[in-house]
Parts: sequence; C-alpha cells; structure tokens
Amino acid sequence: MWLSQSGLSSLRHTCEQGDGLARYGWLMHDGVNFGVQEIKDKGFSLRTEFVKSPGGNHGGDWSWRITGTPESPPGQLLSPLLLCGHRWTGNADPPHGWTGRQLSHVTGLSDELGGFTIRFPRPDVGGGAISYNHLVTSCPGLHHITDVVRDSLRDRFSHPSGGSGGNKRRYFGVDVYNPPPQPGSDHSKVIVHQITMPLPFQAEILLESDSFLERSEHLSGQTLTAELERHKKDMAERFRQTFRLEGKGFIPEQVAFAQAALSNMVGGMGYFYGSSLVRSRYNPEPVAYPLAPLFTAVPSRSFFPRGFLWDEGFHLLLIARWNPSLAWQSLGHWLDLMNADGWIPREQILGPEARSKVPAEFVVQWDENANPPTLFLALRQLLTGGNVAPEGRQILRRAFPRLQTWYDWFNETQSGPLPHTYRWRGRDRDTLQFLNPQKR
Repeated sequence: MWLSQSGLSSLRHTCEQGDGLARYGWLMHDGVNFGVQEIKDKGFSLRTEFVKSPGGNHGGDWSWRITGTPESPPGQLLSPLLLCGHRWTGNADPPHGWTGRQLSHVTGLSDELGGFTIRFPRPDVGGGAISYNHLVTSCPGLHHITDVVRDSLRDRFSHPSGGSGGNKRRYFGVDVYNPPPQPGSDHSKVIVHQITMPLPFQAEILLESDSFLERSEHLSGQTLTAELERHKKDMAERFRQTFRLEGKGFIPEQVAFAQAALSNMVGGMGYFYGSSLVRSRYNPEPVAYPLAPLFTAVPSRSFFPRGFLWDEGFHLLLIARWNPSLAWQSLGHWLDLMNADGWIPREQILGPEARSKVPAEFVVQWDENANPPTLFLALRQLLTGGNVAPEGRQILRRAFPRLQTWYDWFNETQSGPLPHTYRWRGRDRDTLQFLNPQKR
C-alpha cells in the first residue's frame, strides 16, 4: 500500500481501475521465481521486484524491492505502507523488534510457512530524512485492511525537510485505530509499518524461513540485484526459445509486449479458499458448498480478480506452453470443484476477500447453467507431443473419472435439438439482452 501525501484520496492498495493510474502491470514474471512490475502514478513511478530463493522445508526465502522515481523535481513525500497480516493468537501483540523508531523485523509461525522472520532493512534515500509510523491492531479480514489504514491516518505528524533551515512538512501517518467489538474473534492481527521519505528512494522487505538452514547471506542489496538480473536473462532466453517470435518477423518492441502479456497472465494467478453459494433444484434457497481451494489465473486483476470456468481454459492454452506444471495444477484444482452430478460452478467467488468485489446479485451460482468446456482445449494442449511429465500423468490419471463425469453431464443436461449439438442454458430469453447468463 502507498500514499503520496497529496491527500487521503491518493491512498492505493488493491488493484482498482478507478484509481486513474496511467499504467501498471508486470513487465516480467516467470510464474515461479521472480517478477518485475511497473506502476505509473501521478507524478512518480514505482517499480516493484521480487525474487524467491528455494530452500528448507517451507518453500524458502523471498525478497521484495520497491524503487520510487519522481517524474517531476525530487523531494515529493511518499509513504509505502508494509502490511503483515497473520492469525497471531491471544491478546498479546505479534512478536516484533525495533531499531530506534524503525520496525526492524516481525516473526511468526504457521502451518504453511513454519517459523519465519520478515525483515525491514533501512531504505536508501540518498541522505534524505525518513519518518516512521506503525500500527498494530485487530482486523476482521484482508478485505478490510484498506479501511482500517484509512481510518487510522492523521495529519498531525511532521517530516524533517533535510535542509539547513530545519523546516518540517506535515504528513499523514497511521496513528490509532479502535476496532469494533468482534464476538468470538480469534484476534487476527495486522501490523502496518509506514515509511515516509522523499523521492527518489529504494526499500526492501525480506521474508526468511526458519527451516532454510543453508543460507549463506541475506537476499538483499547486491545479492538481490544479481539474482534479479540472472532471472531476467533466463526468462528472456526461455521466452525466445518457447515462442520464437523474432523468427516470425516480430520487432523487439512487439516481443517485449508479448513477454509482458505472458507475465501479466502468470503474475495474476492467485490462490483462493472458500465456498460457493449454489441454488439448485434440490434447494430453493442458496446453500454453501464445502470449503475448497482454487489455484487459477483471473480474467482481470482490477475488475474480475477471481476464477471463471471457461476463461481458464483459454488462459491455460498459454500457460501450458510456458509452464505445464502450473497448468496441470490449475486444471486439477478446477476439476476438484465438481459436484457429484458433474457440474462445476462457472464463477468461483471463494472467501470474503473475493466476495467483497462482487455485487450480491451475482454471487449465487445455479447448477443448471453451464460454461463451454474449454478446459478440454487446455488438456489437449498439455498432451500435445505426448511427452507428459510424471506430475501431469499422475494428475491425469486421477482426473480422468471427473472428466468422464463432466462429459456425461454436458450430454445429459445441455444437449441440443439435433444429435451431437449443445444448447446454452440460462441465457436471457430476450435476445436483445445479454447472451451469457450474468444473473445466474
């Protein structure tokens, strides 16, 4: 999250098309190891870069670098806000440490990550002054963090100008937030670490796994730079060999555009967890399906940040060429969402964060409505050439009964008036209206 100190309306967090940014998106992202993103805000740009370093029993380490660059004269104040959300239990604050007024680290423990430490090295501001603010509070969920931060901001703080005159500038900083009573709360906590500094600057965040015992040095500074350059070079060469666009007559600018398109596809993949609300002939009122995970690409990070069944078939046509392992994982997750009849909910709104982005009238899914089975196109792409990795063969072996059930469901429920034809169910009966069943 960041705030340009031009007013509360400049607070940015989730990917929103209404923020009026000139441009944002991944320039490079290989889907696994690293990513480089550029964001053009009003009067400045942000470049975010991350690298993962595998090791230990819980995935290893990762580091994130944020570089702020002014497009007008330097000195504009910008406040990156670094958020640590975790289900720390009990009434005590999450374990963290300080170096002076600067939050230096946060520690935690979870089933997925084991023990870990998040480190906040001192940013590089070229000799400029840095101001620190922090907030530790309860938060009912990720989709409420933006409101929590906005409600806690106060403009009573002063930032040193750094000049000989000793002038100071007022700025908005996180201050106090009193959460409403939460009966039965498990005391989920969030730490907000705000760094206010003049542009240009460079800041880093490191997550280090306690089970990564063979770490020779921190993934920071020159080490992080070297790893970024290595991954950029590897991706560019792999992209060239996979798609061979230069040999098809595309110029470098077009190749860079294609690389960014791929990067935004795999960089937009997300992991969701929750349950669908479904109405069927068995239940007149919507009921919640069992809790389930979904690893999937999304049609749009800003407007549709969730899974759509037939969109994913087309997504996986590209992803399967770049990284078959990612495609097999997504395909397996989607098929695991099938019910006993062979129906898959067309729109996956799993968890409160995803649901907060959807109007209420579009949340409930109807089990009579189908999407064209584009996942079969993705499956054909994955099987092209016949050289399927053991992971893919294992998933295919387990998935085959589901694929057969899905095929049978289409033939039983979506058959058309002529043999071997299908008819779209659930569309608006008025042909002047939408073709697809948006309200179902």
